[in-house]
Amino acid sequence: MILDLDTLNDGDQLDYDICVVGSGPAAFSLALQFALQNPGGSGRGMRVAMLESSPGGGFDVQDLYEGENAGLLAGRTSWPTDYLTQGRFRSYGGTSNHWGGWSWPLEKLDLEARPIRPGTRWPIEYGDLLHYYKKAQRDIMQLDAFAYDDPQYWIDETPNPKLAVMPLPPGSPLRTRVLQFNAIAFENEYGSVIENSAFVDLYRNANAIGVETEAAGQDRRRVLRLVARGIEDGQPGKTLYFRARYFVVAAGVVESTRLLLLFGIGDSSGHLGKNFMDHPYLNSSTYRVGTIPAEVRSFYFGIEEVDASQRKLRLQSIPAPNGKSTFIAGLVPTDDFIERHEIGGFRVLLGGVGNQPGTIQTNIEPLPQDGGTITLTDSEPTDLFGQQRVRVDWQLSKLDRKTGEAMLEATKEVLSDLGYGSDFVFPTLDDRAWSPGLHPTGTTRMAEERKDGVVDGKMRVHDSSNLYVASASTFPSAGYQNPTFTVCALAVRLADHLKTEPAD
Repeated sequence: MILDLDTLNDGDQLDYDICVVGSGPAAFSLALQFALQNPGGSGRGMRVAMLESSPGGGFDVQDLYEGENAGLLAGRTSWPTDYLTQGRFRSYGGTSNHWGGWSWPLEKLDLEARPIRPGTRWPIEYGDLLHYYKKAQRDIMQLDAFAYDDPQYWIDETPNPKLAVMPLPPGSPLRTRVLQFNAIAFENEYGSVIENSAFVDLYRNANAIGVETEAAGQDRRRVLRLVARGIEDGQPGKTLYFRARYFVVAAGVVESTRLLLLFGIGDSSGHLGKNFMDHPYLNSSTYRVGTIPAEVRSFYFGIEEVDASQRKLRLQSIPAPNGKSTFIAGLVPTDDFIERHEIGGFRVLLGGVGNQPGTIQTNIEPLPQDGGTITLTDSEPTDLFGQQRVRVDWQLSKLDRKTGEAMLEATKEVLSDLGYGSDFVFPTLDDRAWSPGLHPTGTTRMAEERKDGVVDGKMRVHDSSNLYVASASTFPSAGYQNPTFTVCALAVRLADHLKTEPAD
């Protein structure tokens, strides 16, 4: 069912089992696990409220994302010129309304503690996460086979065009990994399931602005009610209260972190808002394309256009066997190469910068930075509700530059040795070379113990008995992968936990 705060009475209290702030991929992935319940003899099931900010009653709710861009985000002259308002969308379906559907899972090494990123071991076993990747892959992302590390599957299942793996020699620094695409707009794909559900209610024009709590022992707070406010005629409107057993903040990384800061919950360890990361992209590498076998060219460059001199290739992903998604092969480092060089991970897509010929699209794994933060501003102007706006400070380190240099050299080595490329032109890796991937992560870090992070392995805020975060903000490390697939898998995992969690 869809409801609007404007149609309800000011001061009303609404009771649910779960109250979810947000309506993007994370919120949808969680809510869908309850939308089609079959409660059996009880006839009740768990009831879920989703709070969605738009349409906003005569006010552009996107303006609620305005804030201060700091560090490498300040004063940008190329996209994005405003990281805070251009990278996320305050709408039903969230950023899934404007994304490329890039999906591949984190790797086992990404979840492990490493000397170059201490304190970042995930309190989740990779096998556990793998189980939920496969559920999200099928039920949420609608991708083809879970065969990211099996190029032969795609070769066998794709008769046209014919595909072949690069003949990388033993000891090569790079290996092949397959990237899948399916740009699902969650509102269009799953909105009717929510709207017709007897168990999930979507509240439009509902902006979370605060919580009421009580002591819950062990230095924790229990959230009793969440305060939501609407917008009418461009001004703050009605106030409603949502009471629930569990509350889940799933409003995207920046806004979820801002809300915890405003709620005053989650910072007993001092980690809230710290270790902000985003994928550093390099989009200005070029080379002269050499002679590439047609089957290899199709697999790594997709269905492409080639000029007479074979110097120009245009990337377009290949239709997947299931007819729903598409795919293409990329190059990523071997674990041995990463460990020997003491660097982060990275990915290399050939011909992939805005479909421009002879280009390489690359990005690296960001390493957690003490200087990278999401904080609240301490000055005017405040937002429409009189609350502090957000300040995002993006920082990179010498280790990030080292990873970038190793990535470029490995790419040059592999393509040159195979005769696939020459005359490489790489950017100088100063601060101006990098662009943010619009993949914020890390500011509500997941950790086994409270002293090391903000949420635990079940994504519950350490300082609370019933407040959870479903967001890439919980990632202790970010890998090189686009985060949405992992976020959706974690949201499905959280739903399973809430179904069995004893009432508090």
